[in-house]
Amino acid sequence: MPKILNIVGRRFGRLVTISLNRKENKTSYWNCICDCGKEIILPKGYLTSGDTKSCGCLKKDKNHERFFKDLTYKRFGKLIVKEYKGYDKNNNSLYLCECDCGRETTVLGGHLSSGHTKSCGCYRKEKAKENLIDLTGKRFGRLVVKEYKFANKFRQSLFLCECDCGNKVIITGLCLISGDTKSCGCLKKELQSGENCHFWQGGLSFEPYCPKFNNDLKRRIRSFFNNECVLCGKNKIENKQELSCHHVEYNKKACCDGKPVHFAVLCSSCHAKTNKDRENWEARLHRIIDEIYNGKSYYTKEEWKNIRES
Repeated sequence: MPKILNIVGRRFGRLVTISLNRKENKTSYWNCICDCGKEIILPKGYLTSGDTKSCGCLKKDKNHERFFKDLTYKRFGKLIVKEYKGYDKNNNSLYLCECDCGRETTVLGGHLSSGHTKSCGCYRKEKAKENLIDLTGKRFGRLVVKEYKFANKFRQSLFLCECDCGNKVIITGLCLISGDTKSCGCLKKELQSGENCHFWQGGLSFEPYCPKFNNDLKRRIRSFFNNECVLCGKNKIENKQELSCHHVEYNKKACCDGKPVHFAVLCSSCHAKTNKDRENWEARLHRIIDEIYNGKSYYTKEEWKNIRES
């Protein structure tokens, strides 16, 4: 086995060998440290031939010297370059700049030279204010604009508004002017409840069911209709929950007040449809019950007892 020449401590450009890493296929590999502080492993031939003189930083520095333009103390818009800060992972030059507003920011040299960046960001805000339509004090529905807040990343003006209900919200000027937003959200809630709701039936929607409309009765109703929706035929599994026992006459107290009562088993989607055009659905379901189920819509207690005992 040939003797390995000890090159520990020798310098090759910016690299200094610190120890032997391994020997592989007659080639020795050495642990090296670069003047920049980075450690790498290189074959001896790369070092002694002079092909490799650094961890790669030497090439970067030469390219930097070749293409580098010193922008220190130059002005770009509202920015004055204070000092060079090195380069980023893509070898782009970075500069520390001071804006006329007093704020410091780090900017790419290419963005300064091209005019892409002219301030720390305050210039864009000032331009947005110049184009701003002042809505302070104006009313939009239930909202009164209290003050301009700022422009978001889409350059939309945002305003602090106070609703008649007392809540404060931040809304874009576009939503206010277009009429898309008229309250803090309370108006929508009101329109979806009470007599303003399209489901409103004189308060019946909020009345409790009578005591006789219990789980036992619901089981009998579902069983009578074979646990299938009378309109579309869906079963409990297809509906992903128990089928609804719908009051055909829309009278929640019919079981107790002595008035005629009929039921229909409906899936969730069909049950939702019956909230509109109620007269039409009542007539339609009555026809199904009369013609298909002989006018019945659930078993009597006696009938149910015989079924359980059989």
